[in-house]
Amino acid sequence: MAAAETAEEKAQVLSALGLGANDLETILTTDSWAGSEGDDATSIAIQRVNAQIAVVLQAAVEASADEESAATASVLTISAAAVSLVSAAKQAVAGGSDTAPGILDLTSASVVIDALSAAAAASGKTIAEETVSAIAVSVTSLTLTLANEDLNPTAALAITLASRAQEVVLVQVALVVAGTIDVSEFETATAATEVFKDVDAGEERWTPMAMVSQTRSTLMTMATACWMMMTDSN
Repeated sequence: MAAAETAEEKAQVLSALGLGANDLETILTTDSWAGSEGDDATSIAIQRVNAQIAVVLQAAVEASADEESAATASVLTISAAAVSLVSAAKQAVAGGSDTAPGILDLTSASVVIDALSAAAAASGKTIAEETVSAIAVSVTSLTLTLANEDLNPTAALAITLASRAQEVVLVQVALVVAGTIDVSEFETATAATEVFKDVDAGEERWTPMAMVSQTRSTLMTMATACWMMMTDSN
């Protein structure tokens, strides 16, 4: 098991995610969504990471989905992709120093490629290298948007961005892996300029509760899966 096994390793992984001031128990028990709504800095930091993790794990699940065993495949692929992220975090820490701590970059294509590849291997699915790379580039453009430190993750704009990102992952990734669209079409459809083309960053908006609920549910479910990998001592 590539997950962090000791308290020290878990602390290092949290540090790599920019959450080193918190212990894992705090992260698992904190309602970061509610805290973010109250402008709590710790909750906002956790929720921002949650949003990025959720997009990466969703992409891994969608890319590796098998209709004949969807439930089992989802468990396997989420686990494999989450372990890959934890492993990448540990590698980032190992490559850092006292003056320049290692940080896991969730906007890195290589990190996403490794997570996608791990998920595909776990499900026994073969995905063309060109397709994996295209998906990774798309996902990193989304995680980069979600990493914006000037944006509260529970703000109306952030919810809209996260919802759009989820829609892209759920629809376009499945289409390109199935061969329904080619890589070129996928790249066009998933470019950040296309995905967010009608989102006005300066507009005050009313966000439907259904969108808030779905976005919150997806982010928390996917992110919790990754955090739980860190509690596995096997």
